[in-house]
Amino acid sequence: LARELAARGHVLDVVSGRTTAAEPIGALRTDLVDGIRTWRVNLGGAFHAHSREGWDDPPATSSFRRFLAERRPDVVHVHGLQALGAGVLRAAAEAGVPVVWTMHDWWWLCPCLFRLAPGGGPCLPIPDPARCFAGAEFSFDERRAALDAALATVARVLVPTGYLRDSLVANGLDP
Repeated sequence: LARELAARGHVLDVVSGRTTAAEPIGALRTDLVDGIRTWRVNLGGAFHAHSREGWDDPPATSSFRRFLAERRPDVVHVHGLQALGAGVLRAAAEAGVPVVWTMHDWWWLCPCLFRLAPGGGPCLPIPDPARCFAGAEFSFDERRAALDAALATVARVLVPTGYLRDSLVANGLDP
């Protein structure tokens, strides 16, 4: 998508997470990949599905604020927030940058992304947090409240399929 947009004359950057023990959490590296400026923030263990940092990652939010201040984009198009967290949505809103979020999976509802139960089978169409083992320190209610608040700052939500749209709407996403 980035290469095609660049070929059409758009100026764009890609922001993503990465994991390395060689640099501190939140370290931001900028590279050119196929001629596109790519910002990669070190997220450490935030990629673990039940990590609080997976949805609330202050170092990622801080790095994203640096990106926003330096590049001053007209729009932010989000494709995945796992490990970057919902703070990037709030940071964009605070900077006055509209956000379009393409939801490719159920991350907004399920930290495992794909509604998989601990035994590997599919969860119910409306995920039940009590069925998912996440440990006593993980609060689905707190996660969902934070994500719902961040989602309220998004200008437009896109989904690739009608099935995913219907599932997200059944789980509370405003159609």
